[in-house]
Amino acid sequence: MQFINKLLEGRPNCIDMIKNGEIQMVINTPKGMIPRHDENAIRVAAVANSVCIMTTLTGAQAALGGIRAMRQKRVDVRPLQQYRGNVVPM
Repeated sequence: MQFINKLLEGRPNCIDMIKNGEIQMVINTPKGMIPRHDENAIRVAAVANSVCIMTTLTGAQAALGGIRAMRQKRVDVRPLQQYRGNVVPM
């Protein structure tokens, strides 16, 4: 994890790093109404550059759990029928 300058604190900031491909995931949990401008600018840059963005700690924890699980075990794609038994097609 790395902390980065806020937009008004100077450069490089997170938008610069998103545009340069230096950031793969953004966890942005702003407080109050004042950071809304930064939040919107960060979200726009992330979406425009196909960078995953989360705005809640719950979402970030879920993503972390998924990343950990994928590192520990290979993920295969299987039809639901393999979990529940065979289902006769309609």
